[in-house]
Amino acid sequence: MKKIISILAVLSMLSVMLAGCVTVKTGNGNNGAQPISSAAASSVNKPASAAPAGNASNISESYNAYLKVKGDALNRLGKKMNSITELAFSMLELLPVTGSDSMLVPLTVASNPGGAEALGLKIDQNGNEYKITYTGNDGKSTIQTCKYDPAADSVQSTATDGTGKQTMFFEYVRVGNGYASQYYTDNSDGTFMLIKSFVNDTDIAAFSMQTVKTQPVSISGSNSLTVDFVKGGDSYFILQGDALTVFENGETKTY
Repeated sequence: MKKIISILAVLSMLSVMLAGCVTVKTGNGNNGAQPISSAAASSVNKPASAAPAGNASNISESYNAYLKVKGDALNRLGKKMNSITELAFSMLELLPVTGSDSMLVPLTVASNPGGAEALGLKIDQNGNEYKITYTGNDGKSTIQTCKYDPAADSVQSTATDGTGKQTMFFEYVRVGNGYASQYYTDNSDGTFMLIKSFVNDTDIAAFSMQTVKTQPVSISGSNSLTVDFVKGGDSYFILQGDALTVFENGETKTY
């Protein structure tokens, strides 16, 4: 039974994180954010392509490159955890990590007028700054303001609902051959979910989750971060090479 659950968790990760795919969460488990309708998303044949990490020419290429590195890192972590019987249920804790990009689908096509139109997005662009407006499948509007820094290969995005209430803050910054990122999403109960990641395209996959009440300090310009960036959460998972460190329920274990 544990093996089946762990396999399902891995499949869920893969379904959300496959690089270059437009993935939209259509249920209510989106931490207060408003997803784009699944019908509109499915009408897009292909989002803007992902350039090799660090070689993007626009925000969509940069974000899709980030997704590719993050997705590959999640796959490596999932395979490692799936090989450890006692971590079968722990894998379910990573599901928020796999779904954290559902609100950021507009970034995959922000630089693609055809894709943006197919998703029903209104995009106002001023250089490397974007204001993206769309209506979710519940009829409510969402506004995302995004900024892309091509020199640092970094992105910041803030989402607000129709009342002006912030529902999400997201950013990533390139560090070496990988990225550090953080997601701050509204839980609709006065708290926020903070997800941090530190990943590269070779041997590091690190993620943490924490319930917080205040927005984290921006990591913009912090290109010297290390894997320790994810530590300090309610739980974290750090895969370095073949060594896995797991912090859960106040206890640290290594495998």
